[in-house]
Amino acid sequence: MYFFQLLELFKPWRDESDLCTEGKTSYETLVEKQLNYPVMKEYHEQQVHTTSQDEEIHTAVKEKARQLSEETAVAEDEETALEGYVINHAETAIVS
Repeated sequence: MYFFQLLELFKPWRDESDLCTEGKTSYETLVEKQLNYPVMKEYHEQQVHTTSQDEEIHTAVKEKARQLSEETAVAEDEETALEGYVINHAETAIVS
């Protein structure tokens, strides 16, 4: 559908049958015609590049969130490690 829409945007047509070469898919027609329509090719490459950047950013954000989650869990464990522990003052006085 994406390739068909690119053809609709950039290739002159009067009827939908004008968009695709007979017997070929929208993608095959796009590849075949991209030299005739450099703006269409450039637009497609920008979209692919933008999508790649979006995926990289999404992956980086997920990784950072995972790291922060692990750090928070460790900090909480350290804070609660002695929770419920009662200091035995008699034992502490003997050791001192």
